[in-house]
Amino acid sequence: MFYLYRKYIYEALNAPSKIKKPKGKARLKVNFDDIWDNRVDIGKKSEEFALRWEKNRLIGLGYPKLASQIKDRRDILAYGYDFLSHNSPSQVRYVEVKSVGKDKSEGGFRFFVSENEHSVSNSDEHSQEYYFYLVFYGSDGEPSDLLAKRASELYASGELRPCAYIFRFDREDTNA
Repeated sequence: MFYLYRKYIYEALNAPSKIKKPKGKARLKVNFDDIWDNRVDIGKKSEEFALRWEKNRLIGLGYPKLASQIKDRRDILAYGYDFLSHNSPSQVRYVEVKSVGKDKSEGGFRFFVSENEHSVSNSDEHSQEYYFYLVFYGSDGEPSDLLAKRASELYASGELRPCAYIFRFDREDTNA
């Protein structure tokens, strides 16, 4: 017993520690142009994926003519949605496409909503027919799944937090 104690327990208790203080946090250089280009690429892929999905949805409902009448609103931010589509020949559908990412800090998933998108999606005119098309990505970096969810239902089941602020001011010392 003495041998076993000395060999395995005593030596382990008196062995030098393999635990060290962490080194200072590495300061990584960030290329914002690459980040921006990547986000633009992901956004375009998501929108094209969602547009194909929406056309297939309408065709599947028996409305192939409506599938060809989807209006692209991506270039005019004031609309507050990406596509004007239909639920039926007499009912419109406002589609805002969102690329969904994993929330690494708190778990679950997240996407970003602009103040304009939030206002439009909650307006009396749009709230009943405003949908978020949530595009999920596979491990290959390509869109793999889409969840179409009415904005009002999504707001009721998730959490909306501010993530940016705009600070506005006037200068008294200029004529601008």
